[in-house]
Amino acid sequence: MSVGRGHSFGTNVLISFVFTAGLMGLAFSNSVVVARMVGAEGRGLYALAVAILGILVPLVNFGLGLSSIWSLGRGESPGEVSSLNHLWSALVLIVGAALAGAGVWWFHGLPEAEWALVAFSLAVTTPAAVYVENTRGFFLGRNQVVRYNGVQASTASVLLLANVTLLGWGPKAVLLTLGLAYWVPALGMLLGHLPHVARAVWPRRAFVNGSLGYGARATGSHLIEVMLYRLDYLLVTPIVGMAAIGMFSVADQIAGMLSLVGLVAGRMMLAQSASDPTGETSRRKLGLSVRTLLLVVGLGSLALAATGWWIVPAVFGEEFRASVLGLMILLPNALSRGANGLISAHLIGRNVIRPVLIAGSVAVVMMLVLSPLAALVFGWLGVAAVRGIVMSAQLALNVRAYTEESGEAMRWIFDAQDYRALRAWLTARLRRGPAGPGDAPPPPPSP
Repeated sequence: MSVGRGHSFGTNVLISFVFTAGLMGLAFSNSVVVARMVGAEGRGLYALAVAILGILVPLVNFGLGLSSIWSLGRGESPGEVSSLNHLWSALVLIVGAALAGAGVWWFHGLPEAEWALVAFSLAVTTPAAVYVENTRGFFLGRNQVVRYNGVQASTASVLLLANVTLLGWGPKAVLLTLGLAYWVPALGMLLGHLPHVARAVWPRRAFVNGSLGYGARATGSHLIEVMLYRLDYLLVTPIVGMAAIGMFSVADQIAGMLSLVGLVAGRMMLAQSASDPTGETSRRKLGLSVRTLLLVVGLGSLALAATGWWIVPAVFGEEFRASVLGLMILLPNALSRGANGLISAHLIGRNVIRPVLIAGSVAVVMMLVLSPLAALVFGWLGVAAVRGIVMSAQLALNVRAYTEESGEAMRWIFDAQDYRALRAWLTARLRRGPAGPGDAPPPPPSP
C-alpha cells in the first residue's frame, strides 16, 4: 500500500537510510571538529544548548510538524497546512525577537555568563528551528522524502562549515554556529516559498483547532522522547560540570547515531500508519522494521564495542578517553530507542496516543529521580546507566500498548521468513527500476 503521493513506505525508508548514513557522517564530523577545536568544556556547552533547544522547539511549536504529517496523510488541504505553519513560525519569531532584544537591553549588550548567553542564543535560534521543523513535517506529509531529509542534511552541512570556520574564536562560538545551522536553511526555504505566497490559503478555524489539538497531543509523545535524551543534561550539569557533560555527550552521540535508523524509519511509519485505514499493512511493516532494526543495530553495537576503545581517543583526542566506558554503557540504548521510535510512531499514527504518553511519562519521572542521584554517587557514568533503565521501562510499556491495540504479540527475532520478504521486495524493486507513485513492497509470504 502506498502512502499518499510519492514512493512506498519501503522505498521511503531506504531513501531515508541513505540520507541517514550521510547525516551520521556529518554529525560525527561535527562532533570531532567541536571536540578537537574547543575541547571538553566547549563540547559540553554545545551539548547543553542542543539539549535545551530540543526541548524548547516541541514546546513552543505545539507539534505542528507532527500535525502536518498527520493532516496531509488524511487528505487535508496542503495550502492550509502550509499557511498555518508559516503563521505560527512568524508568531514564534516575534516572541523570540522580543526576548532577545530584552536581553540585550538588560545586559547592555551580549551577556557574558554562560547560562545567560545560552538563553540569549536560544531566543534567536528557536524561531528558525521551528520553521525548519514545520517545513520538514510538511514535506514528509506530502511524501517528499528527499526534500524532508535534504533539509536536515543542509542544517548539518551548514553547522559543519560554520564550526570549521568560526570555532577558532573560542568555546562560546558553538552557540553562534548552532544558530547559523538553522537560520541559513530556514531563510533559503523561505525564499523558495515566496513564489507560492500569492496562492496562500487562510486556514479555517476548525482546521486550526484540529491541527493544534492533535499536535498538542502528539507532541507530548515527541517531547517526552526528546526529554529522555536531553533532560538529564539539564539535571546533572550543575552537579558534574561542563567538561564531564562534554565526555558524556561524545559517548551519547556515538551511541545515538545507531538509533537514528529507527527514528528515521519511525517518521516514515507515522505517515504509513496514519494513512492505513485498517492498520493491517502498517502492523506488518512495523514488525518487519523492528526485527530488521534490531539485527542491524545489534551488529553495529557489537562492532563499536569491539573497536570503541581505540577509535574514541584516536578521533576525538586523549581528553575523551573516559568517554569509552560511557559508550559501552549506552550502546544497548540504541536498540531500545530505535524500537521505541517505531512502535510509538505506529501507535500515534493510529491515534492511540494516551498509552504512549503514559509510557514516556513514567520514564521521565524515573529520570527526574534517578539521574541526579546517580550523578551525585557515580558521576556522569551513573547518568549513562540510568538511561538504560528508563529506556527499558518505556519500551516495555509501549509494547504492552501495541499488544492491546492490535491484539497481536510482537515478534523480535529476524528469521528466514523476514529474509525472504526483504529479498522478494528488493528483487522486485531492482526489476522495476526507480519507484514511482503507488509503488509498494509485496507482503511477506504466509507462514
